[in-house]
Amino acid sequence: SSVWDVPSQVREAVLAGDTDSTIFTVQNWLEWRFNEITFKPEAVNFGHAVAFLTSASIINVLAIMSKNVGVRDRQLFQYAMKSEFYFSVFLLTSRAKTYAAIKAIQEGIVKSKFELERKGAVLKGSNTPEFIMEKVEAALIRILKTVRADEKIRVMDYLTECADLERSLEKGLRAGDTSFYKRAQIKPAETYKKGVDESPYSHYLLWK
Repeated sequence: SSVWDVPSQVREAVLAGDTDSTIFTVQNWLEWRFNEITFKPEAVNFGHAVAFLTSASIINVLAIMSKNVGVRDRQLFQYAMKSEFYFSVFLLTSRAKTYAAIKAIQEGIVKSKFELERKGAVLKGSNTPEFIMEKVEAALIRILKTVRADEKIRVMDYLTECADLERSLEKGLRAGDTSFYKRAQIKPAETYKKGVDESPYSHYLLWK
């Protein structure tokens, strides 16, 4: 009942976002100012300035929103937001809420060393063999560092690496290697109400 003066609400497109954060990009600003995407010191400082101005403008946006929904004047600036991270390089995947990035600043503190940020179960791989996830993480770091160094990514190198991993898995399967299998408990067939074909027991039969 207190929302009395909001004629419309528009959410602009963002790279990624959920209920408590929005990721925005300064890429277009960098291209406009330097005619290229670069990580030269002056470009990085320019990016920091744009990020600060964007974050500061949110204070005004939230105050307008508060006024529109009937918040008292003395509480107009009670809502507050800030950027948690500054990602110098952001690697987006085709999966929702799944990305990797270089964490350059966190809560206003500038990182002195490379720090990898990963979001999404696929990139964290709790159910994936450790030796595969080590390769995934190493590839992510190489890609991010290559971009940050203003160098080109050699796609064929990564395709070859993926193909080599696939061939090694096939070779391991044929040789009886079980290091990349997932352990699971299989109960007797009669305990599955939906039948054998729709239960983990089918995995046991396939294994046999």
